[in-house]
Amino acid sequence: MYGFFSIAHASLDLAQTYEPGSYVYRIEDTAFMMIIASDDKTTPTNLQQEAFEKTPSTNKELVTVSGGHYSVYEEHFDETSQKAAEWFMKHL
Repeated sequence: MYGFFSIAHASLDLAQTYEPGSYVYRIEDTAFMMIIASDDKTTPTNLQQEAFEKTPSTNKELVTVSGGHYSVYEEHFDETSQKAAEWFMKHL
């Protein structure tokens, strides 16, 4: 049982230090798109907006839909999937 708690503790430590926004400065000279929800509590909207603003790419697009984290995949799926498909067709 001790091993389980060690793994759980290590996972918690890693999760608390996870900061994907600290790498956005590397996204330059490439097309970049983010689709976010306006009231996201899982991945706070303001942190996502800050990451987008810090991204040095000059070819970037931010799509914001109303709702929480899963609204991007549920009630706004038609809109967000269409936006993503258009982006991929243009940039790939």
